[in-house]
Amino acid sequence: MKGLLKGKKPATQLLVLVSITLGCFFLLGLLGTVILSRVTGMDLMTMSDTSKWNAADERIVWVIRGMQLVQFICLFLVPCFICAQLFSLDASKYLGFVPPHNPVYFLVGCALLLLAIPLTNFVGELNRLVEFPSGIATWMKEQEEEAASTLKILLSRRTPADLVMNLLFIAVLAAVGEELL
Repeated sequence: MKGLLKGKKPATQLLVLVSITLGCFFLLGLLGTVILSRVTGMDLMTMSDTSKWNAADERIVWVIRGMQLVQFICLFLVPCFICAQLFSLDASKYLGFVPPHNPVYFLVGCALLLLAIPLTNFVGELNRLVEFPSGIATWMKEQEEEAASTLKILLSRRTPADLVMNLLFIAVLAAVGEELL
């Protein structure tokens, strides 16, 4: 299986990556959600409807963190390692675990990060100018409010342990997943 699709075109590899990611998300995501439901004692219907969530219920924080972990595993971790095996003979080098030998790469990376700041601001300004149809705009507003509500629940706990857990689940998992992909 190692390097089976190494010589394929990049478009084919991208299609395989997307297919594997969707398959993992549906299959492992379903399995992970059922396990999370059993572990937290919350039924699937309550887990799937955020309007039924009670912010005072301690289980909600663990459900949110568990869902983040399940999504991280299904969307980033498993598909990346499967594709690294399929697309390369050296999976650790393919995933970027082996540092580059030339230090110029580090300097170029830093320069690109600095150059990306104005581009990000410009794209943000363009984004504000986009006008969506009222139905889509309403849906987007609802999704933003739901995300804000979820984030508020996560940030409502104020102990040092919760701070560490939030940093792990909100920042570290996202950063690792992004770098793997």
